[in-house]
Amino acid sequence: MAHTYRPQGGQASVLTFFFALCAMGGLVAAGSSYFQLEMYQMAMKGGQLSEDQLLVNDLRQLGVALGQLVLFIVTAVVFCVWVHQAQVNARALGATGMKVTPGWAVGSFFVPLVNLVMPFFAMVDLWKASEPGPEAVEPGSRAALSASPLLGAWWLTWLLGGGIGSAASMMMKGAADAASMARATNVDILASLVIMACALLAAFVVRDITWRQTQRHEALSISGARPAPAQAGTPAQGKAAQNEPVDFSEAPSLLRATPTGPDPSDLKPIIPLDTKKSA
Repeated sequence: MAHTYRPQGGQASVLTFFFALCAMGGLVAAGSSYFQLEMYQMAMKGGQLSEDQLLVNDLRQLGVALGQLVLFIVTAVVFCVWVHQAQVNARALGATGMKVTPGWAVGSFFVPLVNLVMPFFAMVDLWKASEPGPEAVEPGSRAALSASPLLGAWWLTWLLGGGIGSAASMMMKGAADAASMARATNVDILASLVIMACALLAAFVVRDITWRQTQRHEALSISGARPAPAQAGTPAQGKAAQNEPVDFSEAPSLLRATPTGPDPSDLKPIIPLDTKKSA
């Protein structure tokens, strides 16, 4: 299957924007949970919580959670599109023997247990396959390359954020008093801060891989090891579309061939004609 390279600078910028929003969402969630923590700490000291206070707190927490969910879904869709095209680009730029297909690089995020390991290794392989420069990136040469610690930090915060968030939800469901709710809220604040860090690290991962592929494409184009993507139409059509004169000196030889053979004026009939007899 032929793979076509497509620049992803625009996608990376959009995705960076969404990751920044996710980081801000994590900060807002941490602040909202902090207000909840103060409320339960006051109750632990003997203060009375009115129904209005509890209602306002619950509505605020619900609104923040729904906002985060919507933002996460949108960001996840854009990220999956970027991952798929980045995998295609790596192959278009000469990478061979990659660990997973572009489809599995995306699908592995949604398979239980598999999503704990495979997406990370697919991203590491993508990072190595996007090595700047015109050198070959076969499996053997990639094995000698080292991945950025940024990838490990991003994946660690991703796993920790999900695990700590799940633990916080379970603690809140099982909380029976203000003290247990305060403990669960502390864990929830930690989860929000870890998710915020994960979003920032993911933005750097996306931008770095996009930059590496852009540099590799330019290096291959300059060296001639792999031509740049062809423009639509033939060179002559491209110039004609721009209302420029077409130079056929570079066209195939059939378009600029000149007639060869004897001069027609030198041709003589095979059977000589006696014009006088015929007269």
